Amino acid sequence: MQRHAARASWITSTCTGSLLLGAAGLLAGFDATTHASALEFLQAFGAWPKRERVVVSGNRITGAGVTAGIDVALRIAEEIYGLRVAEEVRVAIEYGANEASDEAREAVERRMAKRNEHRRRAVEEAARKLSS
Repeated sequence: MQRHAARASWITSTCTGSLLLGAAGLLAGFDATTHASALEFLQAFGAWPKRERVVVSGNRITGAGVTAGIDVALRIAEEIYGLRVAEEVRVAIEYGANEASDEAREAVERRMAKRNEHRRRAVEEAARKLSS
């Protein structure tokens, strides 16, 4: 892990995966989070435990429980591609889409409209086959 981390732009984990990063020495001196039941163990690896859903500390991004994995992925998208792309992903996967900007929602709707035309034809053909 250390060898790969030395070349990585981002070092990330979700849930108790943070303990693996800690055991590899990759969280020493960084804020980090993990599943609430394991938060106390991060300190043994020199990390500064934070009871938050997602923690960004330098190039480390850690997430709390398994469900924080989506939040971590959205944060990575934001860090790499910007807030607009992260918002569009949020809308596209229907995860807190109401929190996204109108522009992001409209961009996704335009893309989905193109896909839905193909879907419409496929559904019509499948329905026709079922009824014959």
